[in-house]
Amino acid sequence: MDLASKLFQRLQSLDNSLHLLHLVVQNWIVFQRDSFDIFDDYGDPFTTQIFLIEISTGKYIHRVQGSKVDCGATLDDNLLFSKLTEAFVDSKVCQGFSLKSKSGSQPDSLLIQEFPFKRKVAQNCQYLFEPALKTSALNHEQGFRWVCPVCEEACENGQENGEDADMDSIEVNPLKLEAVLSEEIDLFSFVEVDEHNNDGVGVKEHEQDSTNPIAKKPTIDDDSETVKKKQAKKGYYCNHCSETFKTLWLYQKHQREKRKVGCKECKEDIITFKELVEHVYVTHTEVFEKYFKYGQSMAELEHLSAPKQCNLCDMIYNGKLLLSRHKEVFHELGDFRCDLCRKPCLTFYDLLIHNYQKHDVALEHLQPQTHGLEAVSLPDGKITYKRGSFPCHHCDATYVSDSAWIRHMRANHSWHHYFECKICDEACHYAADFSTHMLTFHADRPEIKCPTIWCSHFSNLKDDPEHFNSHFRECERLRRNNKDFVEQKVLQCHTCGKIYVCKLAFDAHVKRHQGIEHYKCSHCDYGTNHKAVLVNHEKAHLREKGLTNADTGLVLYHSCDQCEKKYSTKRAVLNHVKYFHEGIKKIYPCKDCDQILSSHTSLYNHKRKVHGLANTQDEKRPKQKKKNMKIISTSRLKI
Repeated sequence: MDLASKLFQRLQSLDNSLHLLHLVVQNWIVFQRDSFDIFDDYGDPFTTQIFLIEISTGKYIHRVQGSKVDCGATLDDNLLFSKLTEAFVDSKVCQGFSLKSKSGSQPDSLLIQEFPFKRKVAQNCQYLFEPALKTSALNHEQGFRWVCPVCEEACENGQENGEDADMDSIEVNPLKLEAVLSEEIDLFSFVEVDEHNNDGVGVKEHEQDSTNPIAKKPTIDDDSETVKKKQAKKGYYCNHCSETFKTLWLYQKHQREKRKVGCKECKEDIITFKELVEHVYVTHTEVFEKYFKYGQSMAELEHLSAPKQCNLCDMIYNGKLLLSRHKEVFHELGDFRCDLCRKPCLTFYDLLIHNYQKHDVALEHLQPQTHGLEAVSLPDGKITYKRGSFPCHHCDATYVSDSAWIRHMRANHSWHHYFECKICDEACHYAADFSTHMLTFHADRPEIKCPTIWCSHFSNLKDDPEHFNSHFRECERLRRNNKDFVEQKVLQCHTCGKIYVCKLAFDAHVKRHQGIEHYKCSHCDYGTNHKAVLVNHEKAHLREKGLTNADTGLVLYHSCDQCEKKYSTKRAVLNHVKYFHEGIKKIYPCKDCDQILSSHTSLYNHKRKVHGLANTQDEKRPKQKKKNMKIISTSRLKI
């Protein structure tokens, strides 16, 4: 029985129908509801979501309002059935607000979306969400709309600001009772906080049991302790005040409100300096010149081609890269002290607020560094930045890839992707800055656990303030050079026993066992969960067909600039140049005698013939590498 027959049989055998229609088009099954999802203001019907399944490969795509929200590949009919149930029964599509309503007329509160029908939605609208209560009978009376919590929150904020929101003509989430509001039930059961993640706002996808197509989910009547504990773990939580937020937008809003600038003229709560300057310009015009210096210079904003605003301080920078570097300078932990009173501050932004509130001093803003970026002038006079290289701003080292730059920063400057202080709910990238923070703000117990996942060492800074900095650098050196140290914390597949050190590669491998392959080759049956791996694999097909770089517009071959010999990878070209043109040959000495061999294979054959070694697992390793050479060259990753 093929996949389509299994799914159709499952749907027909249900006591409670899922109210779905299906249509087979070429090799795909298209599922949608058996009734229209919504009628717009003109009475035109619309269908807001479809679910497509490829019969031969099990590839599935879930589209909501034209956007892809889920995709993958599996031949397990139980898993596909659970995906259908989750899409059409457990979840709802946000239908936004009618254009006839006056909800949320404040700037940037609600936007008008044209596709697939005109409606008002929030900037961070969730296309698909899970309501607090489930219903099997869908009510399609006029005025009924499902609205996600983000859009509802934006509408409520507009009402709180004194705007008239005429919502009598529309019913929003009618099953949301007052009893539901009193219970702490999460609206996003597919997002769950990872308890083992070191990040303060880390989340992970909810993994549904494939053996049970319709997993049991907590209802409003379930008062068990297990359900309450599970509900308390979901969402975004603040380590500083232990408050939990159901959406990322609410969490970011809370992070902004932790620091308030305030107006000294009228004592009004002002959050950022940008809001302060705007407030003074409107309300206290006579003292505007006094406060103008606290805002961002207009000269900085004239030539921005892609302005991006910081969600913590509202400052604007040119593109995401400069915005990220701004956050590293303004909003990360470091050694910041007031020059006038020597009071320590968590971040540079805290130092700006302190000088404004206590000393009426406007410090010069630290600008994000532009090292490695090339400024390009556009015809309209705007300026954009393109990354040219990855230089280190601590020394003269320069790299062509971010991975090489990260290795350099870790080995030489004690850089880590995330040092987090759970107590302060703040983070930084450098071990020295984190040590300074612990000594300054937590001097009673300045202990730091090494963030390397396979190291459990605690550094006490009371006796030696540089202990953690030196340990982290040594830990990184051991991680790179000592194989036994790395293998202390490995990830092993329970199905086939393969061992991985990289969690991303391990997760991709496990998905292969589950039948999930996000990327499929268009030339053969090969599939993978890494896009870069698929690109390299398909390039191998093009090379087999005799195509060149000029034929395809892709980089299929890398040529040696001295002899024009072609190779499929840059590494092969570098090895070729070292061996043939520079005369740098790698040698393989035999530990049992003084003979030196030129390759792993020669060393292996030498040990067998001269020293009589048997085919142990260690001696087979060179041969195994040769056997897997084709796989490595096409996929670039063990999967």
